[in-house]
This record gives sequence, C-alpha cells and structure tokens, in this order.
Amino acid sequence: MCWNQHGIIGTTRFRQKEIHDEKAHLCVLALAVLCSLIAVGLAPAAAQDQGAPEEAAIMQALQAAGTPGEAHERLAETVGSWDMEIKMWMDPSAPPSVTTGTVERKMILGNRVLVEEVTSSMMGSTFTGYGMTGYDNVRGEYWGTWNDSMSTGISTSRGSYDAESNSYTFHGESTNPMTGDITKNRGVVSRKGNSEVMEFYEIRGDQEVKTMEIVYTKK
Repeated sequence: MCWNQHGIIGTTRFRQKEIHDEKAHLCVLALAVLCSLIAVGLAPAAAQDQGAPEEAAIMQALQAAGTPGEAHERLAETVGSWDMEIKMWMDPSAPPSVTTGTVERKMILGNRVLVEEVTSSMMGSTFTGYGMTGYDNVRGEYWGTWNDSMSTGISTSRGSYDAESNSYTFHGESTNPMTGDITKNRGVVSRKGNSEVMEFYEIRGDQEVKTMEIVYTKK
C-alpha cells in the first residue's frame, strides 16, 4: 500500500507538472497567435497609410499630365477653315510646282489635340491628308503626326514654341519611299494674324534643303 500511495502521489505530482507545462506552452502559443493576428491586422492599415500619400501624388501627377493649358489654347486659336497655297521643290535649283488646297481644323479629346484635314491635288490626283498636333505636358514639348493618301506610313515630329517670333519649330522624320531610309526633317510654322507660313526642310547628307512652303489664309 505504501508503495502504491507513493506511486499515486508521484504520478499525481508528475501529472500536475505536465499540466503546468502544457498550460505554459498553450499560453506561449496563444501569445504568438495573438501577435500574428495583430501584425496581420495592422499591416494593411500601415500599408494603406504609407500608400495614401503615394496615391495622392500619382493622382496629382496624372491630373497635371492630362489637363489642357496655355499651349493647347494656342493650338485652338487656329480652329476653322483655311485656304492654302503649296509650293514644292523636287529639285532645289528648279522652280517649284504650285498648287492650292483647303484645310479644316478642329480640337478633339477635350481641347487637347488639334486635328486638320487637308484637301488638295497632287500629280493630277486628289490628295487628302490628316495631321494631329498636341502638347505633351509631361515632356514639355509639342508633337505632331501626319498621314496622307499617298502613303501607308506615318511621319512624326516633336517641337517647341517661340513666343517672341510667334513660331513653332518641329524636328521629325519620315521614310523615303524610294530607298526606305529614314529622312530627318525640320518644319517652321510662323503665325501672323489670320495667316500662317510653313517652311519644310529635309536633311540630305550634311545639307538642309528646302522642299516645301505652304501659305495658309484663314477664311
């Protein structure tokens, strides 16, 4: 009996120690789970707090990039119907060919882009061309594109405005239909009242050659 009594007491004390250890272990696990839950719960809030200023900065930048300004208003001043006289030089040393045409201009995309439709004649056939001009707020420069009925390609350019002379200067490139080579060019558009003059130059080798001049008169 005495042995049994000691055995029961010993076993009871051992079980008490086991239960104490288990309780301590469970407390540690519960604390760890609680810390994890707190961390998970706080992480999105912290990320949101950190992301809020960044999102605001992004929205502000997007708004600045997409809001029309003074440069777009300047383009809108040319909206309307125009007559034009076109001079073209195939050979700089020879007299130019002369033809006439009309231009219709309008603003699209919430006064962000100027579109012009040109109707004329070229080599005895009707000629139609579409040009787009805009101002890139992010890059701080004008841009232009040109497509017409004599080509399946596109000409692109980037430019700037000079307030003193009230003129634009564009630098661009197009594809030579004879060779397939890229030809660099420069265009200067000068405005005075209800008239405009556009002078177009091609870079041939190390020389700049005038190949076209268009005089616009607003109707």
